[in-house]
Amino acid sequence: MLFFTYDIGLTTQARFYNVVFCTILSSLIDIDHFIAARSFKLKDITNLKQRGIFHCTTFWLILTLLLLVYTHITKRLNIYTLAYMILIAYSSHHIRDANRRGLWLYPFGHTSPLNKYFYIFLISVLPKLFAYLYVYFKPSYKNIVINYDSII
Repeated sequence: MLFFTYDIGLTTQARFYNVVFCTILSSLIDIDHFIAARSFKLKDITNLKQRGIFHCTTFWLILTLLLLVYTHITKRLNIYTLAYMILIAYSSHHIRDANRRGLWLYPFGHTSPLNKYFYIFLISVLPKLFAYLYVYFKPSYKNIVINYDSII
């Protein structure tokens, strides 16, 4: 929510929809618990020995980087915004999980669990940092209009 309070040039309605999207995506990351457990039983889901693919931070970093590269190739600002919304959704979820189990950075393995104070610091600072980076690196595409009358 803090990301969308920063002046990033969105209407109030767009901010609301983006917050809802990030909330849903952040929650949908846990679908991999059902996939890994191959069950809908709570007992099976909570007693997993390994994490699912959506809890791999490397997977989301690569996806985000691909979207940002795609943005600069196609010059589509909506994809740029989508990349940052995905970044916010998975980073908040993964940092929350890393408080207990660490981050999973394939192929390097898992980090140790995050210190409680570092976890609170990251959850507090990252949305503002991402908002700053969003504005700072936001591509500005100029629409060039050619006046063909002056050419003839």
